[in-house]
Amino acid sequence: MSVGYTPVLNAISSLATRCIELAVNVGSGIHVFCYDNVNLSTSIFVEQRGASLPAKVTSGTFAVLYKVCNGNREDMRLTSIIERFKRAKGLEYNHDLEPTEIQRASFYFQLEVVVVRVLTKYVNGFKSYFMDQSLQHKSRRAIPKGHITEQFPLRATTIEEATVRGNLLFHDDIYVTQLKRSVDELSDFAIPSINDQLTNSPICSGQILRARDSNAWERREVFQLGFGLFHLCLNLVWALLHVHCGSLGDTGSLTVFFCFAGENSSGR
Repeated sequence: MSVGYTPVLNAISSLATRCIELAVNVGSGIHVFCYDNVNLSTSIFVEQRGASLPAKVTSGTFAVLYKVCNGNREDMRLTSIIERFKRAKGLEYNHDLEPTEIQRASFYFQLEVVVVRVLTKYVNGFKSYFMDQSLQHKSRRAIPKGHITEQFPLRATTIEEATVRGNLLFHDDIYVTQLKRSVDELSDFAIPSINDQLTNSPICSGQILRARDSNAWERREVFQLGFGLFHLCLNLVWALLHVHCGSLGDTGSLTVFFCFAGENSSGR
């Protein structure tokens, strides 16, 4: 005995409708908007496509809204953000970038924990200290205990986000069509959007292209962009390997360190 095909489709349709209803409620308040491309294989059967042909794939875009914990709606008012942005004079190292004493102390302690973890994980004589409280990472701006960020997926579309036009169409599909927001509503408050570089780039291009449009939504000023931490780490690794790696002839370079570490790990 198994559930029939029609009841399964009806259950999926009801679930999708309920997810959109929840997302509409979240989308009317403070939230974070994230999205990326998605590729769906529509046929895995060789009989339908031939043994030598690739699987049928449909490309599109998939978005998720994230509910903001303890957010203040007034802090997200777009006019104040735009005014401060226009008055900004650029970053200064000593004022904006140089870490404070508290930040430096925290960073150094976290690095010490990382270094010691190598000993407690790989050296038998130190393994008993692995769970010692003084050797654990200390949290900064800790979230409430047991809190899990709520996420609300939206309907995937066949609009591709790899182009400037596709991004603009996708924004309208999400906020105007799916979330049923009016343009006037969308022009009042900022929407944080954290994505990878390939997504943020056409958003910025769209903002430049529509810089003289009629309202903040059409100009896409509402989107305040952030850099995904995972991709930030990828860029850091790329810079280390391609810019700072050095060669075997450079004493103290990363290449010499990697070679030395590899020899030690193999027992030589």
